[in-house]
Amino acid sequence: MWTLRAGLPIVAVGALLTACGAAPSREEVEADVDQAVESETPASPEQWGTQSDAGAVQVGWIETFNDPALTRLVTEAQANN
Repeated sequence: MWTLRAGLPIVAVGALLTACGAAPSREEVEADVDQAVESETPASPEQWGTQSDAGAVQVGWIETFNDPALTRLVTEAQANN
Protein backbone atom coordinates (compact mmCIF):
# COMPACT_ATOMS: atom_id res chain seq x y z
CA MET A 1 0.00 0.00 0.00
CA TRP A 2 2.79 2.45 0.81
CA THR A 3 4.53 1.81 -2.47
CA LEU A 4 1.43 2.89 -4.41
CA ARG A 5 1.23 6.18 -2.49
CA ALA A 6 4.94 6.83 -2.93
CA GLY A 7 4.87 6.04 -6.65
CA LEU A 8 1.79 8.12 -7.50
CA PRO A 9 3.53 11.53 -7.43
CA ILE A 10 6.34 10.16 -9.60
CA VAL A 11 3.84 8.88 -12.16
CA ALA A 12 1.93 12.20 -12.10
CA VAL A 13 5.10 14.25 -12.65
CA GLY A 14 6.17 11.92 -15.45
CA ALA A 15 2.80 12.28 -17.16
CA LEU A 16 2.97 16.09 -16.94
CA LEU A 17 6.49 16.20 -18.36
CA THR A 18 5.52 13.91 -21.20
CA ALA A 19 2.51 16.10 -22.06
CA CYS A 20 4.67 19.24 -22.12
CA GLY A 21 7.23 17.60 -24.37
CA ALA A 22 4.58 16.55 -26.87
CA ALA A 23 3.34 20.10 -27.53
CA PRO A 24 4.36 21.54 -30.94
CA SER A 25 6.75 24.46 -31.03
CA ARG A 26 5.54 27.99 -31.77
CA GLU A 27 7.28 27.91 -35.17
CA GLU A 28 5.47 24.69 -36.11
CA VAL A 29 2.10 26.16 -35.15
CA GLU A 30 2.77 29.41 -37.07
CA ALA A 31 3.86 27.43 -40.14
CA ASP A 32 0.66 25.35 -39.97
CA VAL A 33 -1.48 28.49 -39.71
CA ASP A 34 0.32 30.16 -42.63
CA GLN A 35 -0.12 27.05 -44.76
CA ALA A 36 -3.82 26.81 -43.88
CA VAL A 37 -4.41 30.46 -44.78
CA GLU A 38 -2.61 30.10 -48.12
CA SER A 39 -4.46 26.93 -49.06
CA GLU A 40 -7.92 28.21 -48.06
CA THR A 41 -7.73 31.80 -49.33
CA PRO A 42 -9.00 32.14 -52.89
CA ALA A 43 -6.91 34.09 -55.37
CA SER A 44 -8.00 37.65 -56.12
CA PRO A 45 -9.19 38.36 -59.66
CA GLU A 46 -6.36 39.66 -61.85
CA GLN A 47 -8.13 42.97 -62.59
CA TRP A 48 -8.12 43.84 -58.86
CA GLY A 49 -4.36 44.34 -59.07
CA THR A 50 -4.52 46.96 -61.83
CA GLN A 51 -5.09 50.67 -61.43
CA SER A 52 -8.31 52.15 -62.75
CA ASP A 53 -8.45 54.88 -65.39
CA ALA A 54 -11.74 56.16 -63.99
CA GLY A 55 -10.13 59.24 -62.45
CA ALA A 56 -10.74 60.87 -59.10
CA VAL A 57 -13.85 60.17 -57.07
CA GLN A 58 -16.35 62.97 -57.60
CA VAL A 59 -18.05 64.73 -54.71
CA GLY A 60 -21.67 63.61 -54.49
CA TRP A 61 -21.12 60.36 -56.41
CA ILE A 62 -23.56 58.49 -54.21
CA GLU A 63 -26.50 60.60 -55.43
CA THR A 64 -26.05 59.17 -58.94
CA PHE A 65 -27.76 55.99 -57.70
CA ASN A 66 -30.95 57.98 -57.01
CA ASP A 67 -31.55 56.01 -53.79
CA PRO A 68 -32.32 58.17 -50.74
CA ALA A 69 -31.86 55.24 -48.33
CA LEU A 70 -28.42 54.44 -49.76
CA THR A 71 -27.40 58.10 -49.66
CA ARG A 72 -28.53 58.36 -46.03
CA LEU A 73 -26.60 55.19 -45.06
CA VAL A 74 -23.40 56.34 -46.78
CA THR A 75 -23.65 59.78 -45.19
CA GLU A 76 -24.16 58.20 -41.76
CA ALA A 77 -21.24 55.80 -42.29
CA GLN A 78 -18.93 58.65 -43.32
CA ALA A 79 -19.99 60.73 -40.31
CA ASN A 80 -19.30 57.86 -37.89
CA ASN A 81 -16.13 56.57 -39.47
